[in-house]
Amino acid sequence: KLTLSSEVKKEVEDLLTYFTRLIGQQPSILDLGVLLSKIGDFERAKRFYQRLLVELPLDYIDLGVLYNNLGEIYRQQGYLNETMKYYKKAINELIEPVGFHDEWFAIVHSNIGMVFDARSELFSTIYNGMATIFQRQVLPTSHPSIATTYMNMGLLYYAMQNISLTLGHIHKALEIFLGVLPKNHPQLAVTYISIGVLYDYQDRDFEAIDYYLKAEQIIDQSVLAPDHKLREDIYQHVVEHFGYHHVNALRTALYRFPDDPIIKEAFYGKSLLEIIQMNRSGANEAIPVTNTSVSNDKV
Repeated sequence: KLTLSSEVKKEVEDLLTYFTRLIGQQPSILDLGVLLSKIGDFERAKRFYQRLLVELPLDYIDLGVLYNNLGEIYRQQGYLNETMKYYKKAINELIEPVGFHDEWFAIVHSNIGMVFDARSELFSTIYNGMATIFQRQVLPTSHPSIATTYMNMGLLYYAMQNISLTLGHIHKALEIFLGVLPKNHPQLAVTYISIGVLYDYQDRDFEAIDYYLKAEQIIDQSVLAPDHKLREDIYQHVVEHFGYHHVNALRTALYRFPDDPIIKEAFYGKSLLEIIQMNRSGANEAIPVTNTSVSNDKV
């Protein structure tokens, strides 16, 4: 049982009461900082963990987890040097008591891989591969952390311009996410849109459209705020893809049938891109559209 000062104990009790009411179950003391960061209160989350570091004994069993959580808060804020400092402390704390096969040891290594990726330290992202090995030894194959590692490895292969391996890893991540996440979870939309972008890159238009629409359907059903950046990003991908292919198709049709009044009206009037934007009803900021005119006597 932890012995905390009265001031810290009061804060813990207040946070436990608040988040128990918010999420419907009582979180652990180490979850409190994570929950604070999830609602955007990063500074309070950091202060909370820093105060715990002062209060907890040096042999506290979950000290490595605390360091990892603190590092994750700094990572979300973009402070990568501080992030790495706490991740390394987490690794040092985890090696001694639990060894290399503990779930948290694997998770911290996966987090380190994301930092390397954010720094564009390409080959150091091999940490993600190490994390996969560790995770497979301690986690079920359907665990979300395995899926996250596949996503991270996909980023590595994408940076190396190996699109087929990127697709393979992200498809593996999607398979796991589909089995463990709610059907309207934003992570599914992110994964679908990532696959759509890769198919777009390969000029596989039908596959790209299929995955863009799946992403759009999920994000429409999600609980994200109407102006959430992720929602806007996904809508923009869908709008840009459909607008680009729609205009190109009309341009080709206009060249072949220059006097067709319906085609001329469609091409020189409002594009599909504009129509989709109007249908968004303000959910996505308008993307500037320039209608391109093609003279009838030119190819």
